[in-house]
Amino acid sequence: PKLSPYIHLPLQSGSDRLLAAMQRGHTIDEYRGLVDRLRAAIPCLSLSTDIIVGYPGETDADFEATSRLMEEVSFDHGFLFKYSAREGTRAFKIDETVSEEEKGRRLERLIAEQQSRSLRINQRMIGRTTEVLVESTPRKQPDWLAGKNAQFKTVAFEPAGAQLGELATVLVEAATSQTLSGREVRPA
Repeated sequence: PKLSPYIHLPLQSGSDRLLAAMQRGHTIDEYRGLVDRLRAAIPCLSLSTDIIVGYPGETDADFEATSRLMEEVSFDHGFLFKYSAREGTRAFKIDETVSEEEKGRRLERLIAEQQSRSLRINQRMIGRTTEVLVESTPRKQPDWLAGKNAQFKTVAFEPAGAQLGELATVLVEAATSQTLSGREVRPA
């Protein structure tokens, strides 16, 4: 009960070989075990992660392993990046092996896969209610309100009395890969 139903759990890569090279301190099996334990403890868990494509030494097989693991874990959100050398880091001294063009292709593919996955996950919320901390007014819909739910999903909704800073119960009526939308429902 004390755990948030949203956890950011950086993965970086789906390859044990690359995780060792990055000195991440975990294996894929350990990561899977942690995800399984978290999901057992928090049934409505929403997970996000960080992924780096094109790390020095990343092969096509390493990249495919990352793509498969992202689907297997079914992340709600992904923060996806191309590797770029940064002075002062261990990897800065390692010769790059993946071209910028290939990094771009890999990144575009993971983004497309994640957007599709996020859409599928968010569409499961249609017809359900969710509690939202009201934070703002959407620019494109100034008569609506928006905020985040406990799973850290953005929810825009037609209000029925809610105010900024309050919790509102929202019936989800539509979903995109990034946003849930609907209308506030109030107890009778």
